[in-house]
Amino acid sequence: MNNDQQLRHSPRESARRALKTALAQGEWRPGDLLPTEQTLAEHYAVSRPTMRRAIEDLVEEGDLTSSAWGQARGWPHYPH
Repeated sequence: MNNDQQLRHSPRESARRALKTALAQGEWRPGDLLPTEQTLAEHYAVSRPTMRRAIEDLVEEGDLTSSAWGQARGWPHYPH
């Protein structure tokens, strides 16, 4: 299994996909603050550091924005 395949099956990738799906389905409206990393980690059954990395991935992809103090917000390109 190469690194790309491992990433697709990692807890980080699972959390990233779950968050992306929740955003696309309108769980959070554009500009809404997301729950804390700890709350999201507990909800999606991953560690807080794993959730942090998943959120960072979505920030890099442009699906979330993040403030200087680490609060993530839904990015406005999701139509809701």
